Amino acid sequence: MDSIINEFDKSMNLSSSSKFDKLQPHFINDINIIINEMININNITAINSNFYELLVSLGSNLIWNNEYFISEFDFDWLKDEGKVYLITKIHESVPIITLEDYNNLLNIHNQICQIFSLQVQE
Repeated sequence: MDSIINEFDKSMNLSSSSKFDKLQPHFINDINIIINEMININNITAINSNFYELLVSLGSNLIWNNEYFISEFDFDWLKDEGKVYLITKIHESVPIITLEDYNNLLNIHNQICQIFSLQVQE
């Protein structure tokens, strides 16, 4: 599993991504809040089965609401590089050891995409 994460990290070089620098601040802030809460819970399987409860528990910490939209650029990043960002950031603090953990993270990423798809400005 470490080799998969390392390959993701090498291919994306997250810290110097010019795309990352172009993301709307409120959008990446919300993504980071979700990631930090996932790290605090430290149980990928539990998060996967209760992801929407995690969002509800964050409440007003998230800026995500009906008052702002994300751009197509932000959403495209989330679907592609955002997946790598999520997995890499989680793996830095919570080891992704099993295929089940990895699959749960992919499912969580899909749920995050579904939520943010509601905020894409057309």
